[in-house]
Amino acid sequence: MDPNKAFDIDGLSGNFVKYNWEIVGNDTINFCLNVLNGNKNIFSLNETMIILIPKIRDPCEITNFRLISLCRFFYKIISTAYVNRLKAVIPSCISQNQSAFLPGRMIHDNMLIAHELLYYFKSSKNGPNKGYGQARYEQSIRPRGVEIH
Repeated sequence: MDPNKAFDIDGLSGNFVKYNWEIVGNDTINFCLNVLNGNKNIFSLNETMIILIPKIRDPCEITNFRLISLCRFFYKIISTAYVNRLKAVIPSCISQNQSAFLPGRMIHDNMLIAHELLYYFKSSKNGPNKGYGQARYEQSIRPRGVEIH
């Protein structure tokens, strides 16, 4: 976890915890272990503040902003620990078709596959009138997905 990332809601960052580890280290470890072992509730930490950062000098529209979410630092530590625990289990829970969850693959791979399918459906040789159906691909700032009719 990058200690120079944005501050959390409380104003704490990784650098604060790093430089004050002698003071807050034992409490941090005990709290995280209690949450991971099920003795404490994480709901009090599950708050996120959404911040708008302007992309240009004088933003006039919402599309001129970039969104970031500020999570509590301890929530980041605990969620990272959960992710590391799940890394060993996830491969047995997902199939090869769920490419967004496979190591080394990204959700953008699915967009490329959808684009190839759309090209295949639109080609004159394999067009929608050949029994393959129709495909409509929608993409804006945020991809909405592929609809097959």
